[in-house]
Order: sequence, then C-alpha cells, then structure tokens
Amino acid sequence: EGSIENYKNKTTSDGKQAWPVASFEEFNDMTDFSILGETMTFENCLYSIVNAGSIYHLQLIDKNISENLVNLHIPEGLDYNGTFYSVSSINPSYIGKYKSITSIQADSPNPISISEETFSSNTMLFGTLYVPTGSESLYSNTDYWKNFANVKSIGDKLLIDAKTSAKSELASYKNIDDYREAQKTELTNTIKVGNEAIDAATTIEGVNTALAKAKAVIDAIKTDAQLTEEEVATEVAEFRNTYATILSKTVETVTVGDKDAIDAALTDYDQLSDKARDRLKSEKELLDALKQKVEEIITGIDDVLSESHSKINIYTLSGKKVNSTQKG
Repeated sequence: EGSIENYKNKTTSDGKQAWPVASFEEFNDMTDFSILGETMTFENCLYSIVNAGSIYHLQLIDKNISENLVNLHIPEGLDYNGTFYSVSSINPSYIGKYKSITSIQADSPNPISISEETFSSNTMLFGTLYVPTGSESLYSNTDYWKNFANVKSIGDKLLIDAKTSAKSELASYKNIDDYREAQKTELTNTIKVGNEAIDAATTIEGVNTALAKAKAVIDAIKTDAQLTEEEVATEVAEFRNTYATILSKTVETVTVGDKDAIDAALTDYDQLSDKARDRLKSEKELLDALKQKVEEIITGIDDVLSESHSKINIYTLSGKKVNSTQKG
C-alpha cells in the first residue's frame, strides 16, 4: 500500500484498465476520479468501499504526493458501476498529518463522522470549512466539526473562487505591452476599478457582470497598432483631400500651370510616414508622371522659343536686311 505499482495494473470488472496513469505526478494532475477495483480516487484521495451503500475509508494515496496539500474537497459520495456510495467517515491517520490544509469543502449537508485527530489544530484554527448553504449551524454544533473557527457556506467559497477567477481573467485579458504609455495607464486603472467592482459583488452573477463591464471598457482602449492605423488613415485621407484637384489630372490634361501643385504634393508626400507613403503609391506614381509630362511640355516650349529666336530678321538703320547670326 502506498506504492503506485500496487494499483496501476489493476482492471475494472469490465476489463478496462483501472489506473490510467503511470506516475504519481500524473496522478496528482487528475481532476476526476478513477476506479480501482473496490476503491476509487477523487482529487488525490483514495476512497474504499467497505460495505454496501457507503464509502467508509478516505485516505490520501501517499503522503509524498500531498505534503503541500492546501485544498481538500470531500464529496457527498461517488458513483461506482452505476451505484452511488455516500462518504460516511474519514480516516484521521492521513488527513490529520497535513497542517498545510487551509480550505476544506464538505459537500454533504449532514456532517460525516470524524474524530478529534482527523484534522490538525492548525487547519481547524486557521483554515476555513465550507459546507452546503443552510448547514453551517449543523456543522458548527456537531462534535469535532465545531472545532473549526471559520465555517462558511459553499456558496461563499464559490463566490470567492469566482472572484479569484474573474480577477485573474481580467489581469490576463490584454497584453499591456501592446499599448502606448497613456493607454497603459488607462488599462491599469480600468483593471483596478474592475477588481474593486468584482470584490464588491455579492453574487456570482454580479461578479460576471463586473467582469464583462471591465472588459467592455478595456476593449475601448486603443492599442498602439489601432492608434497607428488611425493615424495612417488620417494622413492618407488628408493628403488625398488636400491634393484632390491635381490628383484628378492625367498626363493628357495636365498643364504647365499645374507645376507648383505637383511640386507641393511631392514635397508633402516625402514628409508622410512610411505606412502612409506605402498606401499612396498609386498617387505618387501619378504625380511623378504628371511632373515628367510638365517638364516635357516646358522643354518643348523652350525648344520652340529657341528655334523662333534663331529665325528673327534683323535690319540696319538703312533698312538693309541681315541674318540674325551675322555679327556687327
């Protein structure tokens, strides 16, 4: 007894493997119970069926896997092969050794049999016993159970657990590194207010409502990526609006008079953020084409003027015609 090797090869009456784990570490991670012949485990505790209709013996499977046991959950009973067996007593030889236990949940509305040694004095003085709502007085007046200094309803425990879970969920709801400094402060303050609302809740429904409201406020806080997207969108929209007229031109309709507007647009384009420039690539290509076209027009005009100048007739005061290229 106490060795996993004594149990892991057993099978149930229908031939299935009764012990589905290979080590105490795996066993310690189990959340439900596994059938072991006429015994069963539930949350790291071994229950033994000793007579029809009841489970008499509760013992931890081995002290080495539960030296730091903090929470003990005693079910009202367990089902075995279709039959429900009620938990009727606890063997103090194992549980009483664990001074680390600070929370005990007893699901039975009627106190089961225990002795003075079942729980350590440390557990009874500083731990909390959670019992079904309405059974607090019964437990507080039953031998040995009444030695617990703190007796509360399971409803209280469920509320406490709900609050703990809600605050944990709220804390991990968003990654603070995704926000800018101002929004980090806003996020931190929102979580603080949310936690206060969760703590003030008197029902699980109230806890859920407080959590949902805090999440809604957090969802409205913009991340760095969201703010950047808005800023880029604003840059792009303002650029397109400012230079709407020149951007409506084509190489067929552009004129020399558009040169200043083209130059101004290209200058402002260079001042935009990388992301904004990336979204305005087609506009940049158009402006470059318009600029080139205007330069071509200006060059053509210069050529015409130069050619016309070379053909100007020059006359002397006497009226004699000379070539414009002649000297003197």
